[in-house]
Amino acid sequence: MAGREVNTTPVEEIPDGVQSLFDERHDRRISREYMNARPRLFRIGILIAAVLLMGLYFMIPDSRVKGVTFRGNQYLSSRYLQEISGVREGNLFYLPLPWVIEQKVSSDPFVESCEVQLLKGNIVKIIVNEKKIVGYRYDEDPVILFADHTVTGLKSEYLSVVADVPLIKGFFEEEQTRLLVKGFENVDKEIISEIAEITQFDIGYDAEAIKILMANGGWFIASYRSLPLINQYNAIYSHLEDRSLCVFADDNLNTAYAKACPWDEPETTAEYWRDENGNLIRNTYGDPAYKHYYTLEDDSFALDEKGNKIPIPLNERGFENKDKDFIEHYEAGYYKTGKLVIPEEKDEDKEKSEDGKTDETKEENKEENKEEKTEEDASEQSEEQSSDNTEAESSGEDGNE
Repeated sequence: MAGREVNTTPVEEIPDGVQSLFDERHDRRISREYMNARPRLFRIGILIAAVLLMGLYFMIPDSRVKGVTFRGNQYLSSRYLQEISGVREGNLFYLPLPWVIEQKVSSDPFVESCEVQLLKGNIVKIIVNEKKIVGYRYDEDPVILFADHTVTGLKSEYLSVVADVPLIKGFFEEEQTRLLVKGFENVDKEIISEIAEITQFDIGYDAEAIKILMANGGWFIASYRSLPLINQYNAIYSHLEDRSLCVFADDNLNTAYAKACPWDEPETTAEYWRDENGNLIRNTYGDPAYKHYYTLEDDSFALDEKGNKIPIPLNERGFENKDKDFIEHYEAGYYKTGKLVIPEEKDEDKEKSEDGKTDETKEENKEENKEEKTEEDASEQSEEQSSDNTEAESSGEDGNE
C-alpha cells in the first residue's frame, strides 16, 4: 500500500539482538496490560464472591424472619396488621425495607403513625400509634368517627372494633358532630373504651345535653364543653353508695358531681328566670336560675294586689336575694306591686328634735349675739367715758388758764 513501508526482510535475516529487543518490548506490553486489568478483575471477583455468599446466606434458616411482633395496637388485631404490612415468618429478614413497611401500615385509616425495628434474632417489631376513636354510628352506611375529625367506613375488617367503642345516636348535623368530636379530644382512650352509648338529651335548660351510658350501667350527663370531665367518672362512681345516681359535669366549676338522674326526679313545673329576649338567666356557675316564690306562714303563696305570686328576686350574680323581713313587709303592704317598695316615712319626733335643736341653736346664737352686743356697748361706753374724761381734763386745763 502507498505511504506505508512493509518489512520484507525474512525472519531468518533478523539479527539476534534486534529480535531480543522485540521480545523484550512485547513482554513489557503484556505485563503492562495485565497490571491495568488486575483491579477490574479484582472487583469482578469480589462481586462474584459476594453474590455467592448472599446466595449461600439466603439458603440457610438464619436468613429468614423468625417472628413479627406488634405494639400499641388497641383496635386493630395483630393478624390484620400483619396482612397489610406484608411481613410473615419465613420471609427474608433484610429483604423488606422498614420504611416500605411503615408506609403500608400508615396507609390504614386507623393508624396515625408507624415505626418498624429489625431486632436481634431476626425479629421484626412494628410499633403502631392508632388514632383516637370517638365512636361509630349509622348514617346511610355505618361509619367510625375519629378524634382528628376524620371518618371511615365500617368495613368487615373493622367489625371487631365495634365491641370497644361507643355507639353514637343522633348528632347528624355537621356542627353537632364537630362539637361532639371536639369535646372528646381531651378524653382518655381508656375512658372511651368504657362507654357503651352516646345520645342527645334535652335536660330542660339545655336542649342539646349529652347523655352517656357507661359499660358498667352508670350515666354521665354533660355539655359539649364539659365532656372532658368524664375522665373523673370512675373516681366518682367508685365512691357512690347509691349507684342509681347520675354523674353530672359542671362547666364553670370544672368538676363533676353525682345527683339524682333527671328521669328519676319527681315531675315538677319548674320555672326558670328569663331575660327580656326569652333567654335563660344563669348564675355565675353557669346553672340556670330557678324561679321561686315567697310563701306565708301557712305555706300558701304570697300574692300581690293583682293576685299574682310574688317571686324571690335575683342579685347580680344570678342567685336569690331573699327579703329576710318579708312577712313584716308583706303585712305592711310593701309588696302590693309584687316588688318591695318601702314608702318614705316622716319621723315627727325626729323633726321635732331637729326643730328643738334649731330653736336651741337660735337661742344660743341670740345669747351670743346679746353678749357680743353687751360687750360692744360696754366698749363703746368705756370709749365714751374715756372721751368725756379727756374732754373734761381739757376743759379744766382751759379753766386754770
